[in-house]
Amino acid sequence: MSHRDRIPVADLTARIDALVDRGAEGPIDGITLTGGEPFDQADALDGLLGALRSWLDRRGAPSADLLVYTGYEESQARELAAGAFELADAVIAGPYRAGQPGTRWWGSGNQRLITRDDDAAARYRSALREARPELQVAVEQGQVFIIGVPGRGALAQVETRLADAGVGLGGVSWRP
Repeated sequence: MSHRDRIPVADLTARIDALVDRGAEGPIDGITLTGGEPFDQADALDGLLGALRSWLDRRGAPSADLLVYTGYEESQARELAAGAFELADAVIAGPYRAGQPGTRWWGSGNQRLITRDDDAAARYRSALREARPELQVAVEQGQVFIIGVPGRGALAQVETRLADAGVGLGGVSWRP
């Protein structure tokens, strides 16, 4: 599938449903939307967030969080898709800037966590205290996906080990 393919929201939630059915370990505690740039598709983002909230309710996870990352500053993101700030539990906003160490949840210190309400703020404060760097590796149809915010040097270590095993990375969406 290319980045130019358009996928109806109902098809996307069906794909998520199938993925969860095949490999979910424990209850669903949240869904994270990252790049490309979700806020470049404001109407689709609002539709997807609404559909995901309904999907989480149907899956018995109504308290699961919806987290969205954007490379836009908060004011720009609100101009593009104000509804996302009402539909998502949290938005991490701001461009990645090398040389500005971030947290275990976002890559650079200029980025900000914006929560929808006091309950979400409390959950995220607690999660940030307990956070540790974590990468998820998923394999689908012969492709390897590395997901997460790696600790400093972790992605290079993964890339080196994969190269040693004869596996090359391609089509990365970002590189620090």
